[in-house]
Amino acid sequence: MNVLVCFSSLKEFITCFEDLSNELIYEIFDLLDFHHVCQAFDSLNARFYNLITNSTLPIEVNLSSISKSTFKRYNKDIILPNKHRIHSLHLSNPCLYDDISLPIHILSKFLRLKTLSLNNIESKHLEYLLPTLVSLPCLSSLSITSIDIIVNRTAIYSQIIRLPALKYCSLSLKGSHYSEVSLPTLDKYSTIEHLIIKHDISTNELYNLLSSIPQLRRVYICYILNSWTTYMKPSPFLLPYLTHVSLDLSSISFAVFEEMVIDIFHVVHVLHIFIHNNNDQMYINANRWEQLILSHMRNLRIFDIRHETWSRNITTNNQVILNNPTNTFTSSFWSEREWFFTQQFIQERYRNCTIFCSIEPYRRKYYTLCKQIHPSTYLNSKKTHLQSVQHLRIDNENEIIDCKYYFPNVTTLTLENSLSCTLIKSRSLSLTKIIEILQFTPYIRTLIFESMPLYGVNYKSIQQNQTFQLVSNTNMITNVIFKQRCTLDKLQLFVALCSRIQHLTLGHDTEDLESIVRFLLKKRNENTSNLCSIRLVSTCPFFLATLRTLIESETLLTDYILKKVGTNIYLWRYKIIPLGSHSYIEVLNERENEKFVQLPLYTSQRYLDLDIPFDKALVAFLDCVNQFKLAIESKNKAINSKNKSFCLPYKMNGKGIISDSNGIPFSVKFQFNSQENWTKALKYMLTNLKWGLSWITSQLPDDMTTSNAIPSSSSPTVASPR
Repeated sequence: MNVLVCFSSLKEFITCFEDLSNELIYEIFDLLDFHHVCQAFDSLNARFYNLITNSTLPIEVNLSSISKSTFKRYNKDIILPNKHRIHSLHLSNPCLYDDISLPIHILSKFLRLKTLSLNNIESKHLEYLLPTLVSLPCLSSLSITSIDIIVNRTAIYSQIIRLPALKYCSLSLKGSHYSEVSLPTLDKYSTIEHLIIKHDISTNELYNLLSSIPQLRRVYICYILNSWTTYMKPSPFLLPYLTHVSLDLSSISFAVFEEMVIDIFHVVHVLHIFIHNNNDQMYINANRWEQLILSHMRNLRIFDIRHETWSRNITTNNQVILNNPTNTFTSSFWSEREWFFTQQFIQERYRNCTIFCSIEPYRRKYYTLCKQIHPSTYLNSKKTHLQSVQHLRIDNENEIIDCKYYFPNVTTLTLENSLSCTLIKSRSLSLTKIIEILQFTPYIRTLIFESMPLYGVNYKSIQQNQTFQLVSNTNMITNVIFKQRCTLDKLQLFVALCSRIQHLTLGHDTEDLESIVRFLLKKRNENTSNLCSIRLVSTCPFFLATLRTLIESETLLTDYILKKVGTNIYLWRYKIIPLGSHSYIEVLNERENEKFVQLPLYTSQRYLDLDIPFDKALVAFLDCVNQFKLAIESKNKAINSKNKSFCLPYKMNGKGIISDSNGIPFSVKFQFNSQENWTKALKYMLTNLKWGLSWITSQLPDDMTTSNAIPSSSSPTVASPR
């Protein structure tokens, strides 16, 4: 590997990577995912091995985009031996929590852990895990996203409040506010300073929770609901440090919000609020806001509002807009504070909508481009860079033309009703426009499709388009979500476009799921080589068994986890990681000391008849070769093609027996076997393996083969389609 190093006295200087100082190499490692560092450098030489294993620098572990087999090796060789170095741990694969070797099952030993992220976790695992976090003295950041219903969220709050060093907490807990339970009396208060609630929470729950967090400085509440029970407020409490508040008030009245301001939000400096389709007109009553702010929010310096509602008075022919109460937000009260607003009239899918919002986005992270029925009510034609926006949603491709906003830091792109190749005046995005967008948004990691008709597209010709190929080679998209219908042709197109895909979600009405699964799990599909997990949303009750039968009957995978949570199915697939002279086979249906049994394909024993694990490994390896043979035969039988016939010279079974051409059986076990017969068994097994590899090579295109990979005339010949 060569690098370019610049000095003040030299224009350029080329050196070997190994010549760099340890300090500089550590800085480079810090920019990379640690398990990628291990894969690339751990076995390079003794120096890099020591740099990785003997360092005292902190390790950040991200298991969100890792295959099953890679995780096993990474966990055994890196994570567990370096528990004292791990400062950050991120998980998001729901299949991973079932693994008893997962670090979370011994989390109390990670004494330097500062950041923990548990996404897509089931309630049963969360209930087991939370009590163990109390023993982590350095844990300052916790993020939790549940994947199923949490029956008693108050119990979760109670456990989190007890964490001794927690400063940042983000929660997204599925559940019902109808199971409201008051927090128990605690002998200490929480140390949390930044709280994010991404699930529905009732006013009762909110008051109970905030009363236990006196150090709170910033709070974000996704969706506040009215409590269904009569509320008995706790004894008066103060939040003297709470300066930043962000709330979704779509389901509560202005009067309820006003009471909350008086009780707990009266020292706030920065207020962000969102109201969607709420009929309470007080939210856009300037006089009511003036009274509230002057009386109870004297420290407020940033007032950011977004109010979306249906509007029956809007038409598409630029008629006069009636009944506009937002014109009153122009008095000296607002102008002196430099709080300015705009009113937009847009068409979103099949509805007309009025949006009243602050002109300055105040570092808003989410933004929507949609069809403007009428021009905005303020004049501001200058181009604006919205640096804070990370998630951009595009409802209409016409809004991209001459758009006055730039979004340089977007990482998630949502395309509403996209991919319809209709007229330019259509609300839908054309495929060409999507490719153009991706060409100029290189940092996109997640792509979400609300829907994708994609009618009239020539799949083959568009993949030959130069821009398509450029985007395919340069985009960094790893997560693709199809929320609604998806066909095999459409999926193939987007898998070719997003060739680095690691996580795929398919909507509930996706057609021909069996064909799609076959396509995704094909071992010769280069575009899915990085695919680690698949999520199938709202599947039929019987599809789990159908999918398992499909995978096993056609040997699409040999090492995988298939899990159903609610109506969703999760598939965690594998990658084969060769370990050279230290390869081994892991028995997935046998455990020892809470770990899968490992059978080494190597031995250091002088007397092989004493090495029982090695014998078992050879039996398992022969079984793998036999499964490979059965998979090829099954596939060719399905194709029903004579010119793709496949046959290995020696018959095998799953019990370690292989027979010669005369039908005489030989065992691959050394124990209770003669050395001559054992040698013959291994010879026959390796010959079968060589024939299989030769046949696989013969199926590849000419430009993918080499001269030494094609069977010679003296080798056993295998029929091929060529």
